[in-house]
Amino acid sequence: MGVLAEDDFGGFPVGPLYEPYSALGEYHVPGNLRRYGIWTESTVYHAWRSAIWMVLEEEGHHVLEQTRLSRHRTPILTCGDGSWEDCEISVRMRPLSVQGEAGIVFRYRDCRSFYVAGFRDGEMFIGAREHEERETLASAPAEYLDSGYFDMKVTAAGSRLRAEGAGVVLEAEDARYGKGKAGLLAECPVRFTDFRVEGDAGKAAAARRRRVSEEERERAGYPKAVLKERFPLKDFGTGRQIRFGDIDGDGRKEIVLAQCIHRASGDFPSINLLTALKSSGEVLWQIGEASPGRTIATADLPFQAADVDGDGQTEVIFIKDHFIHVA
Repeated sequence: MGVLAEDDFGGFPVGPLYEPYSALGEYHVPGNLRRYGIWTESTVYHAWRSAIWMVLEEEGHHVLEQTRLSRHRTPILTCGDGSWEDCEISVRMRPLSVQGEAGIVFRYRDCRSFYVAGFRDGEMFIGAREHEERETLASAPAEYLDSGYFDMKVTAAGSRLRAEGAGVVLEAEDARYGKGKAGLLAECPVRFTDFRVEGDAGKAAAARRRRVSEEERERAGYPKAVLKERFPLKDFGTGRQIRFGDIDGDGRKEIVLAQCIHRASGDFPSINLLTALKSSGEVLWQIGEASPGRTIATADLPFQAADVDGDGQTEVIFIKDHFIHVA
């Protein structure tokens, strides 16, 4: 057995682990969004307007706290990769509420498919999540609130699952998930420290090399991008808001860019500028005015290049200033 991952949270400054819970990650998929050290925040919800996870100091040590009740939107942090099979996962935890599940997530495939072992409503349990279904594989009464910190440990060996914590030992058999990531799950306030995953490090490294090799072979089969033209976008640049269509009738597709400003929160943008240009960069026309505080949108803006009236010519249809326009 070797150490696959570990964290006592001492490497984080005191404060929130937080990126705004908007649709940014869904739409733009930035590679480092909501990644903190070895951790990835695997679940988000737009109504979470402040940090779910915080690093705090307690008696000279750093601990990680999940700060709120959220039974219907389960906060999860994960680490590692999907190749971890048989492993032992441990953490010291201090539950601060009984109103929701809190514990270790393992053999995690995605935020709707994983095992969890921990505590809820006055009991310890081993469970499986499969989309909307929550199946209890084993459970027993447990006293864990107001007990301070205690060690929680999960062992997964083939289809055999074992959990130990707060003086309770549970065992279950289930084979639906054979491998996956590991991490922490908490639907109610709880504190964690000294997280550790142990397993066959050589096997995990070999699986990772195989995955990388497979990805490289697949990537090699795709056509390579070829640079055809480069030109400045000046003050009408945008983020991913682009359409193509032959809007001047010359038989070649032109480019239409939409720039936006945010109304209310960041997930409610509106168009402030449309720019049509040729593939050479020559601007054909503009509607609206550029904004000095340009921002990216977290959804498709309402504009399209299409033959709107069936006359065989491509128009640009868009919404601006609460009207539908055709240009």
